[in-house]
Amino acid sequence: MTNKAKNRIEQITQHLDSKKDEALEKSEWKDTILEIKKRQYLNQIADPDDRGYIRQKTTGKLWVRERIDLFLDKGSFREIGSIA
Repeated sequence: MTNKAKNRIEQITQHLDSKKDEALEKSEWKDTILEIKKRQYLNQIADPDDRGYIRQKTTGKLWVRERIDLFLDKGSFREIGSIA
């Protein structure tokens, strides 16, 4: 095997080091993932100061999350696009 081939194999091996890539991904995306999880959590909690929430409650209506909880079996609801 030539030196050029050995160097190329070494480059490819270093590039494919999965532990290095996983650590890099975790560090690069950690803040973004935490922000998304925070927004998803906040979307699931009613804001008692929100005009729409107040209007629904004063007219005797349930909040959307309350309707979902009553309508569907527990654990069967899978939300898609929860931060839109």
